[in-house]
Amino acid sequence: MRKRDDFEDDGRTIADMSGIGPTPTLLPHSRKSAAAPKPVNDRPWEQPDEWTAKEKFWAVMGALKATLLIAGAYLVGLAVLLALVAMMVTLESTVLPFIFLASIGLAVIYNMGTNIFLGEISYITKAIAAVLQLGVTMDYSIFLYHRYEEERPNYDDERDAMAQAVVAAFRSLSSSSLTTVAGFLALCVMRLTLGRDIGIVMAKGVVLGVATVILVLPSLVLIFDKQITKHKHKSLMPSFDKVNSFILRHNKAIMVIFVLLFIPAYYAQSHAGIYYKLDESLPRDLPSIVSNEKLKNDFDMATSHFIVLRDDLNPAEMSDIENRMEEVKGVTSVVSYHKMLGTGIPDFFIPNEVKDMLKQGGYQLMMVNSSYSPATDAVSAQLDEMTAILKQYDENAMITGEGAMYRDLIDTTAVDFVVANYLSIACIFIIVAWAFKSITVPAVLVATIELAIFLNQGFSYFSGASTPFIAPTIISCVQLGATVDYAILMTSRFQEELQSGKNRKEAIRIAADSADASIITSALVMFCATLGVSFVSSIDLIGAICIMLARGALISACICLFVMPAVLYVCEPMFNKTTLHWRTEQPKKESKAAKALKAASEKLPARKEKAALPEKGTEQTETTEP
Repeated sequence: MRKRDDFEDDGRTIADMSGIGPTPTLLPHSRKSAAAPKPVNDRPWEQPDEWTAKEKFWAVMGALKATLLIAGAYLVGLAVLLALVAMMVTLESTVLPFIFLASIGLAVIYNMGTNIFLGEISYITKAIAAVLQLGVTMDYSIFLYHRYEEERPNYDDERDAMAQAVVAAFRSLSSSSLTTVAGFLALCVMRLTLGRDIGIVMAKGVVLGVATVILVLPSLVLIFDKQITKHKHKSLMPSFDKVNSFILRHNKAIMVIFVLLFIPAYYAQSHAGIYYKLDESLPRDLPSIVSNEKLKNDFDMATSHFIVLRDDLNPAEMSDIENRMEEVKGVTSVVSYHKMLGTGIPDFFIPNEVKDMLKQGGYQLMMVNSSYSPATDAVSAQLDEMTAILKQYDENAMITGEGAMYRDLIDTTAVDFVVANYLSIACIFIIVAWAFKSITVPAVLVATIELAIFLNQGFSYFSGASTPFIAPTIISCVQLGATVDYAILMTSRFQEELQSGKNRKEAIRIAADSADASIITSALVMFCATLGVSFVSSIDLIGAICIMLARGALISACICLFVMPAVLYVCEPMFNKTTLHWRTEQPKKESKAAKALKAASEKLPARKEKAALPEKGTEQTETTEP
């Protein structure tokens, strides 16, 4: 066969063209030297000659978005795994945890899907929303199932038992969910939009979580009831009978300790360290962090202030401003159009594209570099001194930059913290007061959980650590709204036993014994889910929020287990005088929701006739009124 003259081989094999191995030697018939293959760059956003600034930005943002999506899925998977381990230990069936996770999983999917109506949510919300929803709403499933287990011996048909459990647990679930929703919605009043973002998403998640517990979980439990019963094991939950007996014997001493604990707890909480620099919550090996450190160490530029002022100031005034700025303590350099131009260069010599960078629209830009780090008292004093100088020459002059923005952030969050904290307390107080028809009951319950919050936030003071500025605000609202459920559960059962005719001591013992398992299980689920995320998250802001939630769940559970029984026992006479129908059932019509649930339970076809309830010893005295 005649060889084609126009054929030119590039000297590369198939392996070389696929990127495998070095370039081979030239083939004998090759007519020109083979060009070396171009190196493959797997970081295209770092090619300044081929990518525009806009293309680089979107390339980096796309990579960041993909990273956050992968990290979010990883965090949720870890939280589910740890929550599963916690429920395996505390629940009596190996199947039941999967039933709970299936129910809550639906609520998480619904919540994440309905976020499309918000347009967009912050990366922090996306990272912790599913984990937080899992930890906060899991206790509703646990409360309902434990009530179902209590009702089963009273009915031959498990459907009747489930219907009665839903009716009996309705008040606890409604009050608990409303307080949690109120805690999250209190974040929406923050001027910092991150609070509103988390508040809306999580309030929606709690509502959807309660909906799945009431509408989906009962069906799942009844469908898989045989499997749940078949795979039951011996409970690993320790008995708290002796502990509760000790608490009741020493109720006055525990009450005194409870009151005295407020003093050191409040002091530690109010003096805990807080940092406002967002870059301190990011990994230290990020290119932007490394660059900032290089500017600080090599060029003494820890902070740059940008000043916008009128461009009609005469040269003498500009020279005076520049000289006085350089005399401000901590200022390392001053850059302005007037200073770069000097006195020997006419203004018309400067190209317009250069001039437009520093003078435009009747204003001019001045940059002042400082050796002080932003979000510190030193840079705040420096800004005050600079503002005083500028106002003498231009009343409308403005200072912006990292230091000025952080100072505004500090001022904004200081107000946000107070408003959101007190609003959450007020809303939860009103909800609990409405549920119990009392003034003193919500005061005691809120005070109990507030002590747990003070201890949680004050832990940083004793450990010497600092927390991100947003964490205390979120924790104060979320921990109060989520863990006051434990106190509501025990208090509502305490009132139920009193209304059934039991004396104060017997009623609180039954209430504590029945609530202990639910509180421990719920707290461990929230603890394990959030603690695991705090360990693996490379963003300190997310890790700090999660570890404080984990610690708060444990502290609130301990307060409810070891302090709440004594507090309720001591305060019961006061509750009786200040609460409407505290020891007697309220002679009012049932609510529409309770009527609907009760009517549905009555219409269920019974497999057998309902067993007669014993006259004494029964605990089926739950009020059906929310």
